[in-house]
Parts: sequence; C-alpha cells; structure tokens
Amino acid sequence: QVAGAIVSARLYDEIRRTEVRLNRELRIAQDIQQALFPEASPAGADWEASAHFHPARELGGDLYDFYDMGHGRLGVATGDVSGKGVPAALYAAFVSGTVRRRAFEGRGPDDLLARVNGTLRRRGIEGLFCTLAYAQFDFPDGRVRVGNSGLPYPLHYRAETGQAEALAVSGLPLGTFDNVDYDEVRIPLASGDAFVFFSDGVTEALRGHEEYGVKRLLRDLEEHGALSAKELGEKLMAGLQGFVGAAPAVDDVTLIVVKVL
Repeated sequence: QVAGAIVSARLYDEIRRTEVRLNRELRIAQDIQQALFPEASPAGADWEASAHFHPARELGGDLYDFYDMGHGRLGVATGDVSGKGVPAALYAAFVSGTVRRRAFEGRGPDDLLARVNGTLRRRGIEGLFCTLAYAQFDFPDGRVRVGNSGLPYPLHYRAETGQAEALAVSGLPLGTFDNVDYDEVRIPLASGDAFVFFSDGVTEALRGHEEYGVKRLLRDLEEHGALSAKELGEKLMAGLQGFVGAAPAVDDVTLIVVKVL
C-alpha cells in the first residue's frame, strides 16, 4: 500500500507539473498571437478604423490586419481559418504574414488572393484552409477594391441614403485548390460611408437554435452608420452580445469597421 501511495503521489506531481507547463506555454502563445495583431486601429486624414476580436477559446483562428501603404492607400484583411485552437492559430499567423507581404507589393485584391492561394497550396497543411476578404482603399482616387475568398460578404453603409448592403463578391477558400482566379468589385467612396468586414462567428452566433444573421447586422449598421468607426464597431458588437446573452461563444468573432471621413 505504501509503495502504491508513493507511485500515485509521483504520478500526481508529474501531472501537476505538466499542467503548469502547458498553461504557461498557452499564456505565452496567447501573448504572441496578440502581438501579431495591430497594437491600435489606425487612422488617416481621410479615414478611421476600429477592430474587434473575441476568440472562442484561448487561441483563435481568425485574423485581421491593416496595411498603411502611404499616399492615402490602406489595405484591410479579415480572415477565418478552419478549425480552432493551436493549429488554427499557427496557420492564421502564416496566412497573415503571407497576406502582409503581398499587400505591400501593391497588388490588387484579385491578384493578391490568387498569389496567397498559390503559396498556401505549395506550403500549406492538408486539411486547413482560410476564408479571407481583402480590401484596398485608395482615398485620393475615391474608390475601394474588394476581393473575397469565402468570408461572409462585407457590408457597405452609404451615408447619402442611410442604407447598407452586402458586397456580393465571392471566391473559393484559400488553400483548397490550385490555380484559382478571384474576382473583385470596385466601389466609389463618399464621405460618411462605412465598410464592415467580419467573420462568420458574427452572423452564425447562436441564441438557442437561432442565428444572429446578416439581416440584424445590416439593421444595426443602418441605425448607427453615422457614428465614428470606434462607436459604430462598439454598437455592432453590443447588438451581437445583446442577442446571444450569456450563451458561450461557439466560434471566434472578428469585426472590422472602416469609416470614410
């Protein structure tokens, strides 16, 4: 009995030390993931932005980034990697770095998505893929180019009419097939307009068996579209939280707002 107690004590101590080590490594991984996101939402003379990210677990598989390319040009990426946890977070970091490199080459959304897809097919991991929307704003030229690879359609609030609509641009998820071509749409910019990019964790958030849905998001966007980027993002997130209540998150939530000044 004494020998058995000693073995049990040693086993418990080993399990405890392993748990402490894993928790420490997980906290470090969280810190690293947070460091990969922008420290603050950027702003320029002609625009402002806000970002909202809430992982469902300790590590998330969503990604977002801003690319200030100078001369009044801004790139915005919002993505969602298949799966959750550590594998999804690592893959999201790889995708984010690949998109950043292509963005600063000045490539438009259609070309950028095709090249990122090629990289992921050559160097990606079987079973993992990424849906991603990429927008290239050119404020001096007064237009934005938007491409998409399976993320929910971005939303456009028109200040002139007070109405919002989805930008119907689609494409295959990145990393799924070789030699894929992507489309893009070009939208004129007007003062007061707002663009919202989001992962499906927003519209697929659940209250019981009911999804939040894009209609509610559009309604909230039209109601609060005149606010600043920060205030608008907070209102949209508050609307989502008010819908789900205390229900636990089932997916990562990412929402990006870009407001034209």
